Amino acid sequence: MRSRFTFAVVVAALTFAAAGQAAPPRPAITGISHLAVYTSDAAATDTYYRTVVGAAKLPDPENPQGVRYALSATQYIEVLPLPAGASVERLDHTAWITASAEGCGSTWPRRAGRLRRRWKRCGW
Repeated sequence: MRSRFTFAVVVAALTFAAAGQAAPPRPAITGISHLAVYTSDAAATDTYYRTVVGAAKLPDPENPQGVRYALSATQYIEVLPLPAGASVERLDHTAWITASAEGCGSTWPRRAGRLRRRWKRCGW
């Protein structure tokens, strides 16, 4: 009986100790770098971003099938062709501006692995 009580106290103490540890501070997100979206109608998308939004059309250095619409010197919309068999989802990804990419934490390698698998599925 006493050993069960001691065990329960030790587990509770460890739980509270772990919960009390603060996560390392993440660097502040200072803005949006870009959004990447899919389109099934490149001509309508071009008209919208150039005529309605007023963005400048640029080539996409990461994907020759895509195009970038610059909104400013640091922000743009990346438009990619809709992959075959795609769902109704049209957002590919968002990218944020931060003071320190290295300071974003140790989860980056895990996220990068998921992104690489996603890119392979899309044929990139």
